[in-house]
Amino acid sequence: MNLNGTWKLFYRDRKTGQSGEIRARVPGNVERDLAAAGLLPADLFYGTNIKRAYATETYDFTYLRTFDADGEGEYDLVFEGVDCCAEYFLNGEKIGESENMLVEHVFRVRGLKKKDNELKVVIRSSFYENDARGYNLRTTIKCWVPSLTPTVGLRRAQHTYGWDIMPRAVSAGIWKSVRLEKVPGHDFVQFYIVTKHVNRDGSADLSVFYEFNRETEITAEGGYTLRVRGKCGESEFFAEEKLYCRAGNFWLHVPGAKLWWPKNYGAPALYGVRAELMRGGEVLALREDRLGIRTAKLLFREGAGEKGEFCFLVNGKRVFVLGTNWTPLSPYHSEDEERLDGALALLDEIGCNFVRCWGGNVYESDRFYDFCDERGIMVWQDFAFACATYPDEDDFLREVEAEAVKVIRRLRRHPSLVLWAGDNELDEVNCMLGYDPEDNAISRRVLRRCVRDNDFLRSYLPSSPYIAARRAWEEGELPEGHVWGEREYYKNDFYRLRRERFISEIGYQGCVCEESARRFIPGSELNDRSSESWVLHSSDCFGRRERVFLMEKQMAYLFGEVPENFEAFSRASQFVQAEAYKFFIENTRTDLQKRGIVWWNLLDGWPQFSDAVVDYYFVKKAAFDVIRRSQQPFLLAFRENENGRVLLFACNHSNGEVCVDYEVVDADTRALVCRGGARAAAGEIVELDTAERFYFRKKMLLIFWKGQACGFNHYITGAPPYGAEDFCRWYALLSDLEKRRPERGEEEDVFGGV
Repeated sequence: MNLNGTWKLFYRDRKTGQSGEIRARVPGNVERDLAAAGLLPADLFYGTNIKRAYATETYDFTYLRTFDADGEGEYDLVFEGVDCCAEYFLNGEKIGESENMLVEHVFRVRGLKKKDNELKVVIRSSFYENDARGYNLRTTIKCWVPSLTPTVGLRRAQHTYGWDIMPRAVSAGIWKSVRLEKVPGHDFVQFYIVTKHVNRDGSADLSVFYEFNRETEITAEGGYTLRVRGKCGESEFFAEEKLYCRAGNFWLHVPGAKLWWPKNYGAPALYGVRAELMRGGEVLALREDRLGIRTAKLLFREGAGEKGEFCFLVNGKRVFVLGTNWTPLSPYHSEDEERLDGALALLDEIGCNFVRCWGGNVYESDRFYDFCDERGIMVWQDFAFACATYPDEDDFLREVEAEAVKVIRRLRRHPSLVLWAGDNELDEVNCMLGYDPEDNAISRRVLRRCVRDNDFLRSYLPSSPYIAARRAWEEGELPEGHVWGEREYYKNDFYRLRRERFISEIGYQGCVCEESARRFIPGSELNDRSSESWVLHSSDCFGRRERVFLMEKQMAYLFGEVPENFEAFSRASQFVQAEAYKFFIENTRTDLQKRGIVWWNLLDGWPQFSDAVVDYYFVKKAAFDVIRRSQQPFLLAFRENENGRVLLFACNHSNGEVCVDYEVVDADTRALVCRGGARAAAGEIVELDTAERFYFRKKMLLIFWKGQACGFNHYITGAPPYGAEDFCRWYALLSDLEKRRPERGEEEDVFGGV
């Protein structure tokens, strides 16, 4: 029974005693309900309106509704997400409590009435709940997110306290669905199929794990069997195992297995699986699922350059990662589901075969993972810890363990999931504060054990970046890194000479278009980049202009000036961002030592000026199409070397050899620069040609290729400062070529595209 919909909502401010009653939506967040009732601004994202919601941080809230039931028996009340510290009452009796917004909470209930059962959820103020826990020296030390460190004692999405990509929104609410489920007599508690081996003869060996509820009393003479069958196209498997206990596992052999491959390397084959608990020919419990047969492993070796390694193997094959970081879809997570389809479409369209779910966020829904399973998009999942020093008292560690077990068991069935990571940047935080990262009980002990006990064949990385030895961090010898510098010229040595084998964060800001900006910046402030609205939406909760200045500085490096008019400012900023991302991706792809790049980030979670390449309103910035072209599995791209030469490379990050013919022309004069043929084996990077005479000239070169792959790319030669009018002309040409781009899979003679 779905219990979503309209509830009563009672609020009381502990600080002032003010109270009232309004209508609420479930799923929902209280700020949206208060806005609908006229108690907060209707558009909380306009100007500085969201600051008005800060006052609600001292409120307690009570949700109330009644429902009918269909008779006696046992039921589970399932709350998929409640923010954050809550007590639950049914017909006046307390049935449970929770202090974690990140996972579901299930309460077994009985004795329901046929009419007017009263369900009440009391949510206490996160502000007061956190304050009551007290502080110690370690958990009050400020790191680079100064709003965060004193507030890590509650298990809520860390970005809600304010981040450089999200506003402060310490919300409350029943933010995910609520339902009532009749408890069956026989039921699966766990069912998980994992690929043990992919064999050279094309077969695969699977291991089937199962657990049934305690009501299912399975004994050696009970006559129970577990029947498992799967099908994907022509490939099928079947097994029936006699059961001696309500939990166990067995092996299953699949001849001619169809494998799940990531995008660019093959088809993401998925089996439909049906599992049945049988006794005397009767089906007692049924479970249907999908299965991707594949092995996945992270190769990690400490050190940078050739000494280190950070590479993903899928089905024994090295895959090159072209990915993005997945960040919050909204400050108010009840809105995530309505934004999810649009965000996933962008993830697929831009050509990513990898996505890193960042640890300052909530855990995504199965719908997110189902999409990645179907599209062959690998997922790196951080546990929900980011940029802080967390408590290590026993009570907190027990809460962390319970959360991790729930998350692992929910998500482990997805073949797209290739890595668990303990946290985001906690090793770096601990090193900077003088602590030993190995003393982190959460990542080194609790989470490692949870993965070992519940998903032992999936790789686990304690932190990102992982610092196994402080010396390696001090000497810049980590194999995986987050590349955040002073945001100066994107081709300077800081960016150009990275020694990490794998870049898991790197970004560059770009302004939104004027139409989007006018939706959240008052017209009178549009050209006042020092205004309170600009600073708040930069995003900065503390009144600092730092991130606006970074955007201006990046522009000044490329064009020698910062336009005052918003339209010109936005256009120039987007050009800079697009070229920066292009350089980051192609500089990584043309480097034989690199294994992948996960840039920051795809989509804004609220209206702001940021590194995202699509704004909150789903308007693409100039960088979107540039990145999509740079992420083609077969790519021709220029690279500058130390001797002042501009070299053309073919990068083949696909599963087979590619042969093409290519031409490079001057975009303005259409003069031929070079032409030839290119052949690159799978995974190969081949030097093809040079454009030496263009090294000091400010030109845009267009690169076209056709054959077994078909596409185009561009490269801007010379050094800044450039003329903004040249970029306007060049990007207009790229836009025109993009409109005439053939659909995926079609062949076209693109040499005539200009």
